[in-house]
Amino acid sequence: MSQSDNKKNLFHNHLLSGWSKIFGKNVEQSSEKTEVDNTKKKPFPQNHFFSVEELSFLSINQKQHTLLERWALEMSLWAKERCNDTDKHNSKFFPAVQWQDGLLSTWINSKPYTEDLDQQADRLYQLQLAGYELSEAYIRMIDARSCRTLVGSLFIDYRKDNETSHNQNRYMRVKEVIDKDGEPLSLCVSFYDKISHHPSSEDYITYKKLKTLIDTKNFTVLSNEALHKWNEEATVRDDVEKKYLSLIGMIKRANHLQGMFPVNNSIYVNLGGKTYYPKAWSLYDNKIRIDFNLDTQQVQAYIIENDESYLFVDVLNYIEKALNERTVTNDLASMVRIFGNAINENGAYVLLSIEKSLCSIDGMEINRVAVNASNEVVASNTESNIVTPLTSSDKDTLLRSIVEYCDSLINEYKRVQSKSTDKIVKELLQAKLNTIYEGLSVYCKTTEKQPLDTLWQSILTRFGIAPSPSSEAAVLSANVVQTEASSVHKESLKEPTDKAAVKVERPTAAPLEANSPLTTEQEKSNTDSSNSSMSSSEEAETSSKEESISIPQGYIQVQPTPTGRWHTEEMQRREAYRVYGMLLSKKLKRQLDNGDNPWVSKLMMLPRDTEGKVYTGTNAIMLALWMEEKGFELPFFITEGELLDKGYGISEEAESLYILKEAGTERVYNISQTTFPINQRRAYESLKLNMVALERKKTSGYQFLDANDFSKIELKHDGTPGLSLYDHTSKVIHIASKDKYENGDDYYRDLAVAMIESTRDIDFDTLCFDSYLFENLVSHLGSGIISQSCRFDATNPEYSKIWRERLENNPNYTKRILEQSETSSSQILQLSLS
Repeated sequence: MSQSDNKKNLFHNHLLSGWSKIFGKNVEQSSEKTEVDNTKKKPFPQNHFFSVEELSFLSINQKQHTLLERWALEMSLWAKERCNDTDKHNSKFFPAVQWQDGLLSTWINSKPYTEDLDQQADRLYQLQLAGYELSEAYIRMIDARSCRTLVGSLFIDYRKDNETSHNQNRYMRVKEVIDKDGEPLSLCVSFYDKISHHPSSEDYITYKKLKTLIDTKNFTVLSNEALHKWNEEATVRDDVEKKYLSLIGMIKRANHLQGMFPVNNSIYVNLGGKTYYPKAWSLYDNKIRIDFNLDTQQVQAYIIENDESYLFVDVLNYIEKALNERTVTNDLASMVRIFGNAINENGAYVLLSIEKSLCSIDGMEINRVAVNASNEVVASNTESNIVTPLTSSDKDTLLRSIVEYCDSLINEYKRVQSKSTDKIVKELLQAKLNTIYEGLSVYCKTTEKQPLDTLWQSILTRFGIAPSPSSEAAVLSANVVQTEASSVHKESLKEPTDKAAVKVERPTAAPLEANSPLTTEQEKSNTDSSNSSMSSSEEAETSSKEESISIPQGYIQVQPTPTGRWHTEEMQRREAYRVYGMLLSKKLKRQLDNGDNPWVSKLMMLPRDTEGKVYTGTNAIMLALWMEEKGFELPFFITEGELLDKGYGISEEAESLYILKEAGTERVYNISQTTFPINQRRAYESLKLNMVALERKKTSGYQFLDANDFSKIELKHDGTPGLSLYDHTSKVIHIASKDKYENGDDYYRDLAVAMIESTRDIDFDTLCFDSYLFENLVSHLGSGIISQSCRFDATNPEYSKIWRERLENNPNYTKRILEQSETSSSQILQLSLS
């Protein structure tokens, strides 16, 4: 652009190499100098328009330019280089430049160009250095620019009142600038009590106070090289701390609470400048303790704290390796005991593969694996009777081979059981399968009882083994049996009730045309003429229809969803909730990365079917999240049945989403994934224009939420923005008044959260941790459903990693969350929708 484009950041160099160059050496000297300089101040340059003729004159006579004239000529020449070829090579052409209220602007190919806020501040600062008189507003712009150059900078906090230990520095990083009218210029800063990317606290500090702290050497900035090293060290320490906590959890899960270091131990630690060799480790009060040899070392034991774990990397690596080896050994022993046979009364078991070997280790074919009561594993070949020593890698290979062999055993047991007509054989095989199930139950990660085949499928997944086709069929069969048995059990226990059942809502009519927006003129004509003639037979009609379908290249004919015992409604519904859980988890991740990301943007058009009916509840918010993830342009969704009826194809890469119906589910595709935009291009473009025009007419509909004649709960405006509370005892919602919110949408978000809690009518103070997390997610997701209907942005100020883990791994959890959120939000919206 202008000359400032080719210079290094003017402020950054000054700020980080010497604050006194900008702020003065001290307050007294600065005030004295100000009194002297005030008599020498030059008046601020007046507004001026530099015409083509004037700029042409300035280009010829450059020796006596004022600062402003030099800037104007530089900007004009810069703009000229970006003009079209005719103007660029015209020696008499100079784009006009305007100086208006401290801001330079020009025109490029008749389009206006104005310098940004930072460039304007750079100009003002140069005027200040040149002795021009600046207004308070301009000085504040310069100060704000100075602050912005500090964002990301890291300072050492030398103040004596910090809470860190005497031998550990405290750090401060500038996070962002707070520049609000009527308030002092401030910075949001993060404090670190140790070298870590995770701040210990955040605070606000005024620009004036920060200058004082830097001038008095209480804050010292790190150089770029030192900052780079600090960031690298922080990454290493954070990773080790994460590993430390993970290791403690691993110790607990393995129930291996102590261990020894090898006798020829090459691992050592430095404590107080001395070298110590650890002898043993143990879990002590949720921390790792290491013990040393008492005869040669002064320190007998040391408890490793999380924030100093980076000093014990070798120790932690050894413990992790030992636990991994022990875990593999335990898994080997478990599989041999579950699927093998006892060979003595001392707890020894053996697993034998007669037809083929389990695996090959160091050229030896292994077909026999034995374990004793101490979990010692012995692998051998029955023909040579040679025992093969096992390394850690060998054990991994052997374990995987045994799991694959056990998979074939389960399938064989089931195959023989299903084909046998001998009652005793069936009972014996069932007893064997029951024994296997009891042994494998230790691998069950859910509190709900799973059938054997489902549990075995999860074990195969854990070890990264693809199930055989018979295993997959068995899983589906087991789910069907469990579903049917559960249904029969529930039916037998059913009692009459007067409570209304919660139903999945069908799409409700939106204010669109009476006819389907996706109905073409040709289809209308076909519909009108269908009553005048009949085909000779249904088969001929079907054949004729198939022959008339023309699918463009890159598209395929949609295939109906398989039906039958392996594709029950219950299975499809469970799959729907699994996908819903992933969509919700990804949304939570985006909200964590960007706090301003709402559940559903109020600018997003409401999802609807091909008849223009708007989806509500769970279907609406899931389709909206899917639209956001896939970037669909229009909110129209076509069901699988409609695609087959109308002969539309789908893109080869098209993905579908299940929507919930009163009975079962149905797959839907976005209109953009089908051949409709190709076959009916004009109708598609018209549809886009009509939808945009329709949505522009929409207005926010959330004002009724706090209306006196709507809200049944008393509102007390004594809360804090971002934290609304429902008092279970007094039945009152405590919320900040609307004028305290910078964004009106945030007020209605907090109100919706509290109103959801009021429908739950649960005392949060009495909830356990898991129940609290569940209710908290219901409240926030319910507010998201309300915001979608009422068209306001509901962000999510809270976040829990446990939410994402359970949504991703437990479809039943997702189902409960969505059902409860929809029920509560429907209660609130009922009056409005009616």
